[in-house]
Amino acid sequence: MSFKSWAKAAVERQFQVMIRGHDAHGISPFVDIKRIGLPVRTILDIGANVGSTALSLTRAFPEAQIDCFEPVAETHRRLVENLRHTRCRCHRLGVGAKAGESTDPRGWERCLKFDRRRFGGHLPGSDHDHHG
Repeated sequence: MSFKSWAKAAVERQFQVMIRGHDAHGISPFVDIKRIGLPVRTILDIGANVGSTALSLTRAFPEAQIDCFEPVAETHRRLVENLRHTRCRCHRLGVGAKAGESTDPRGWERCLKFDRRRFGGHLPGSDHDHHG
């Protein structure tokens, strides 16, 4: 099972929801989550790119803290610029199955370990750019 499949299944079990992509009927996952009525306090936007999804999330969930993770240097710079007037926190980190360093030519060096047992991970304060 891929990491993405595992994470999706874990969220669906934890919150008793079904996550699906955009279908022909235009159902929004944000609307589906709000319809359930559970408070959304924290959102992790992993692979945040330049922040398009994060901007939508700030409008859909005004009470939530949004942490955006983007490991590629130039893309992270654009992410920070695009979200500079939001409450989002931008982290120049990858998120994966193990922590470590990378020599990826696109410019990302660090990967945060996603701890499957706790459904979370360690985010050391000195290892990310804080924005918000």
